[in-house]
Amino acid sequence: MRWKRFIVSALLVAAVSSSFACGYCEPDASSTYMFKTYDIAPYLQYKEDANFYNVGFWYQYANKEVPRSEVWAALNDCHAVDVENGKNAFFAYLKKKHDSDALAYWETVLAFQDLTGDEWDYAESVDSAAMREMAKTLEAAGRKCDDASLKERFAYQYIRIMFALNEYKQCRQAWENGGEQWQDTVLRKQGRLYYAGALFYTGELCKAADIYGECSDWNSLRFFKGKLEFMQELYNYNPRSKALMFFVQNYENSYQDGKNVDVKKFTDFCKQVLKEKKTDNPAMWQAALAHIAFLDRNYAKAIEMIEKACNMDGDQIVKDNARFLRLVYH
Repeated sequence: MRWKRFIVSALLVAAVSSSFACGYCEPDASSTYMFKTYDIAPYLQYKEDANFYNVGFWYQYANKEVPRSEVWAALNDCHAVDVENGKNAFFAYLKKKHDSDALAYWETVLAFQDLTGDEWDYAESVDSAAMREMAKTLEAAGRKCDDASLKERFAYQYIRIMFALNEYKQCRQAWENGGEQWQDTVLRKQGRLYYAGALFYTGELCKAADIYGECSDWNSLRFFKGKLEFMQELYNYNPRSKALMFFVQNYENSYQDGKNVDVKKFTDFCKQVLKEKKTDNPAMWQAALAHIAFLDRNYAKAIEMIEKACNMDGDQIVKDNARFLRLVYH
């Protein structure tokens, strides 16, 4: 069985599994728009890194005494029965060491995989009773486990099951009981994405969007209503939120397509942000004003404004785009 990479867009996959017949799709890579504030590449690289991280974690856990190929096989090819049958060297190692915590973890996770078809990905079909029993097992095992890194994995899988069961309050509670203190690994990042999804479904939209932006999960941000009013709410919640980059770019590109009619409210908002000086990305807001002027064919104003943007602080991708726009405008 092929092991799917577990770093995926929380809201996208959740919505697809419950509402749509299509699968995961990457963001639109169209080059027809000139205004750019974020890049999907780091997010895609993060998915690749997660694969290596997971194999590496268990390889180190076994003190490098088991070939990586056996660890990979445990993650990709094994079922719950394989934990006991001794065919996989990694599981044989855990049994030899009498590692009851790790064995309990693997037995539960592989049983979950057998039930849903995947170890890490979002469940597409749910046997609620069986899932709840697995959640109880993980919760109990995690409480008595002394290994900090393994304890985090018990908690992660518990959060994942709660999310699959639409038990968003329990999902939130599990993360808030110590998730922010997890080691800074891809597992912690994915746990935060589940937490953000739970926040979204329980109505804390600004906090959810802020986490998605911090984690560069641009796909999940597509499920927010990117209206100006929400941008203002998000700005008031955190003037430095990375999610604002997503919504500003989307607004600019929608305006290019003739979809936004409240442009004066948007430009007034950009001017307000620049005046208040709470943002750490002023170049983006200045470039947004310049590009609106350019799209309105006020080229002299656009050039004047983009020159200012090029001399302001901001994320590197924003500053690079500002220089590109300056070339276009001239």
